[in-house]
Amino acid sequence: MAGPGSGKTFVLVERIRYLIETKHFPPSSILVLTFSKAAALEMKGRFGKLTNKRYQEVVFGTFHSVFFRILLESSADRLSIISSSEQLSLIKHLINCYENPEKAENEILADSASSAIAYIKSNLKESSSQFITDHDRLHEIIVKNSYLRSVSRSFSSPYVLAGICGDYDKFLSENSKIDFEDMILRCRMLLESEPDVLHKWQDKFRHILVDEFQDINSQQYKIIRLISGDNDPDLFAVGDDDQSIYGFRGSDPAVMRLLKEDYESLQQILLDINYRCSEEITSASLSVISENKNRFVKQIKAFNKGGEPIKIVSLPEEKDEYDYLCHALGSYSPAELSDSAVIFRNHAQAASLCTRLQNEGIKYRRRGAAPDRIRKEITKDVISYLNLAILANSENACSRPDMYRVMNIPQRYISREAIAGNIVCFDKVIRYYSDRKYMSDIITVFIDDLRCMAHLRPKLAIRFMRKSIGYENAVMSGKSMSVRSRISAVLDEIEEKAGKTSSHKELISVMEESPAEKSDRSIGSAGDDDNSGVYVITMHASKGLEFGRVFLPDLNEGIIPSRKIRDEAGIEEERRLLYVAMTRAKKMLTLIYIDGTKENPRKPSRFLKALGVIDHEEGQT
Repeated sequence: MAGPGSGKTFVLVERIRYLIETKHFPPSSILVLTFSKAAALEMKGRFGKLTNKRYQEVVFGTFHSVFFRILLESSADRLSIISSSEQLSLIKHLINCYENPEKAENEILADSASSAIAYIKSNLKESSSQFITDHDRLHEIIVKNSYLRSVSRSFSSPYVLAGICGDYDKFLSENSKIDFEDMILRCRMLLESEPDVLHKWQDKFRHILVDEFQDINSQQYKIIRLISGDNDPDLFAVGDDDQSIYGFRGSDPAVMRLLKEDYESLQQILLDINYRCSEEITSASLSVISENKNRFVKQIKAFNKGGEPIKIVSLPEEKDEYDYLCHALGSYSPAELSDSAVIFRNHAQAASLCTRLQNEGIKYRRRGAAPDRIRKEITKDVISYLNLAILANSENACSRPDMYRVMNIPQRYISREAIAGNIVCFDKVIRYYSDRKYMSDIITVFIDDLRCMAHLRPKLAIRFMRKSIGYENAVMSGKSMSVRSRISAVLDEIEEKAGKTSSHKELISVMEESPAEKSDRSIGSAGDDDNSGVYVITMHASKGLEFGRVFLPDLNEGIIPSRKIRDEAGIEEERRLLYVAMTRAKKMLTLIYIDGTKENPRKPSRFLKALGVIDHEEGQT
């Protein structure tokens, strides 16, 4: 049981050396499993440095790489792994089959569907490697699970998500393709059904070491149990249930508790010294995580006594928060800045701060940053609106892709059948709805709005699109506070660019030349070898990192815990996420929340109550 900063990697590599040099086990009989290729390579590098690369036969690998090796060497099936781009295209196609066309172009929605598929497969309890294709059965699974229900709310109904999941797996089966979750399911079934194959791999890997065991899911655990065997297994697991933060991938900290039930001879060792965080930070983080009920109770001591008290800061609005962060970061020396991090709950919040840091000339870095999809989607929408405006004013026609993209943003209920051909004539669209006056009126207003945009200066045209046409409210509808803030910031940037152009075509050209996915470095930073600048990352991406100074902004209800969380298990994972973020700090930790204004009050995260922060509705903060 390895708490934050307790030296788990050191323990793992030393145990491998012990097995070889003291117990004299063959290096080739040792299997070391972890969750990412980078982590496996880092572990292998640490071990090689420790032993002067004498024992190259030790197998270091991810769950997926090792399980796929077992399948390739032990199964007659001719399989190929579906690529991430092919998977995204397939899911978009399936969304298009079930939903309005604009949803098919929403990559965030496609990612959500992909995560739901992975989650279902990772938690599948059926004794078959074939994914469930019965839509009614899938629907039953979705409505009974809080995470899957939250994903299904982005679709018309849970049946839509069930249909997408089932059809996705049917396509894979018909085309002899597998994804990572299939790989694990097939590997498990192979080992369960073929005793000779199982014995082969049991004989090969006599000693199994697993890193980050808290991130394991039930399927992976079953395979580990199969390979390690029940007869005097040598299984060494290192992890911390308090740092289990990947529930959306199917990981379950309860699997760690299964170890004690499944292995009677299990010995549990607590690495109870935190060598990373100061005593103040260690104490505060333990106060937060101790509120979780389903966990191994543990007392962690700090190696570094004393330290700077943690700061808890409340500010009225997001703008004040960014002012505070920029003022603090701007006062640091380059060395101090490079040893600092601002850790957000999600990418949208992180991207908003990066825009402000760039404007202030403060260098920053991103790690594990997702593409700026909000910027990408909005940029495409605005370009389509501008193209439509130009053509509507001059030719009474438009291109189908542009029309297709924004005709229902905001919702106008225009059907795909109404826009046939590569070039769409507005008069034909009106005639299509000639028997429905309310629809022909909607189309007429849409055309009039586009022609109005065409006659306005670019900056006013963008503002007209945002406010009068209703684009901004449409894309913000149903989004979290942080995403709405990000959308507004991106539209503000576009409007600012528009003010520096003289025509719609010039603005389109400027927007097309500016990549939607901005560099993960600020303007003015040096080349790729320059490691200076503050890290701006998400809580998930911060795992495994450490910094001298850490700022945690936006610690509000609805952000952490997320408003999508509806059950206690989800709340506990959100609390673990905050715990992971807090324990990235070595010397200084600042927690920030927005208390809002009289007109728009905000609630601090319930997790801050453990640190003495009281809800403004309950008492003085």
